[in-house]
Amino acid sequence: MLEFIKTFLAVLLTLLVIALLAVTGLYFYLIYEREAVPSTPESSSQLIVPEPSVEEPTETPSPPAATEEPIPEQESTQPETPAIEARYAYRTLTDAQQRLYARYLQALQAMEEGIQVTAEEEAELGGMDLFALFNCVMDDYPELFWVSNSMQRHITSLSNQVLHTDIQFDYILEEASRDAYQQQLETRVDAWLAGVPEGTDEYAKALYIYEQVIHRTDYVRNAPYNQNILSVFLYGESVCNGYAKAAQYMLNRLGMECVTIGGEAVGEGSHAWNLVKVNGEYYYLDPTWGDPVFSNNTMERFENIAYDYFLVTSRDIGNTHVAKTAYPLPDCTATADNYFVRTDRYFTAYDPEAVKALITADITAGLDKSMLRFGGEDVYRQATEALFGQEAIFAMLPAGEEPTAAREIAYTTTDAMQIVTVYFG
Repeated sequence: MLEFIKTFLAVLLTLLVIALLAVTGLYFYLIYEREAVPSTPESSSQLIVPEPSVEEPTETPSPPAATEEPIPEQESTQPETPAIEARYAYRTLTDAQQRLYARYLQALQAMEEGIQVTAEEEAELGGMDLFALFNCVMDDYPELFWVSNSMQRHITSLSNQVLHTDIQFDYILEEASRDAYQQQLETRVDAWLAGVPEGTDEYAKALYIYEQVIHRTDYVRNAPYNQNILSVFLYGESVCNGYAKAAQYMLNRLGMECVTIGGEAVGEGSHAWNLVKVNGEYYYLDPTWGDPVFSNNTMERFENIAYDYFLVTSRDIGNTHVAKTAYPLPDCTATADNYFVRTDRYFTAYDPEAVKALITADITAGLDKSMLRFGGEDVYRQATEALFGQEAIFAMLPAGEEPTAAREIAYTTTDAMQIVTVYFG
């Protein structure tokens, strides 16, 4: 009889343990990190491509070294940034998705540990994953620099029926550190934005931001906080996610619609760039690819900005970039504010006299290069064959500018964009 009771109690205890496990549920962890690979388009020049970096610091690094003028010790007013309704990813979502997006945002801004999502709320998302919705918030809000590009979720179920999901956010800074960095950040950004040309259209503003990010930032694989805007504004070093978010943040501060797009550079790996609305039309923008590192046989670096991916179409960007977003992207077809169109460097036909006039004007202006884009594969092949295959480039140079032993001419071609850049050494 005693043995029977012991056996009965053992079975009962086992059943209780199983029931307890069913109630408490299982843990599932989803960790995401947007890699930053500054890949470059296929080109005839030799390209130095840094290795990818996806690491965020686990400890607060030393105060930033002075990359420019010291940051003054003063209060910076809270900047005006676009309302949630003006954020691109948010506007593409359904009502139910927007409600949960808003809860994510509120919790992240307050640095709350997490939120709880009921099974009913998740069912209303129309198949959108909870982490994909988190990415929508992060793509829209570059100012959330204290938030890691990762989250955890804990699913609670009973008898194989999901009851709710607990979302746990990860932060890379404590609240006090965040507030200290915020003040430094806004003071620095205010200084950068003070140089925006007045009385200009959105093209000029976007061009200024693009050039500022590139001029003031070095691509450094292991830069502190390389997945957010601190790396650019306070350290002057970053990778593609930092470049894209910094450009987005300043464009947002200017009242321009912009979002960071995550995806892949074809054949290279994970990458990040921007979608921006300029003068009423959508374009793509890639500030990382505007900061190339070219080299010749002596490994000499050309310190030049590339405009190949400044305000381009979906067709242009699609040759080398593959977006991976949970929200739809527009078909960008406008070309009026493309850099080469706005600066009269776009040729729909190969015209030797027009090319010569542009090169002469660039040399006369003291520029160290001429950039030309040709409209279509056939025109591009005709131009490159004439200029370099038949060496017509030498006939394009004004008198006294011919190559010498001390003065060389180099060139690069970007096949994906039909762009030729001629450098005057």
